[in-house]
Amino acid sequence: MGGECRFGMLKLRRFVVVREAYQGSVFLGGEKDYKVKKNTIFIGLNSWVSHGLNIVRKRGESMPRISEIRVAALRLVIDHGYDGFTMEELAHDVGISRRTLFNYVKDKESAVLGPEVSEKFDQQLQNFAAGLPTGSLREDSAVMANTEFEHAVGNDHFPEISQLTARALSQDGKLLSMYWRRNERVMMHIRRALQVREGWKASDPRLIPAVNIIHTQFQTAIQTFVETHGRTSLSVAYADAGKIFEAYFADDLA
Repeated sequence: MGGECRFGMLKLRRFVVVREAYQGSVFLGGEKDYKVKKNTIFIGLNSWVSHGLNIVRKRGESMPRISEIRVAALRLVIDHGYDGFTMEELAHDVGISRRTLFNYVKDKESAVLGPEVSEKFDQQLQNFAAGLPTGSLREDSAVMANTEFEHAVGNDHFPEISQLTARALSQDGKLLSMYWRRNERVMMHIRRALQVREGWKASDPRLIPAVNIIHTQFQTAIQTFVETHGRTSLSVAYADAGKIFEAYFADDLA
């Protein structure tokens, strides 16, 4: 049951599921005998595998209720605008009561854009702060970005959500502004995780440029996704923006 894997200076120990997180020390479970070193996060390999990898859904699987709510909400935004419908009308379109609707979503924003907090993205932030999964800052940023994109606009199993999100964002300025504000909050989390990952202080001159590069890739991906009405996925747009950055820094944009 033992065994260790190394990613650079990071050592992963099986069943040690403890993190010295960017928001404070948190015990997540596993063996009680553990130690945490400064600027080091240990994440159990089993936990990382179970949370970090996508569980593939079978094609044709029925859409979860929360996804049905989001599809209906996005269609109402497209047809009437964000301010053009009520939660009662949304509940009616989904075929549930208003009370039941609020068992799934806390407000209209979360109905349209989904919950802002994603357990999977939080787990990926922990992995990123720990130097996972590859040890490469650029590659791990892309993994984290794709996790956030899947949370934000749905995934390949329910492509309707992605297409509707792109249409709604392109048509409704208020919704787009709300999404940009969400993105700003996401970047705050990424900044803290990056500090932990690299062991940088808040005053480190490398921090702001590194965060701004990641942020600009996020922004470029979102803009491309919206402008192409979802025909270019967020993950592809993010990767394309990264290639442009590489060419820029290599002075090879021709």
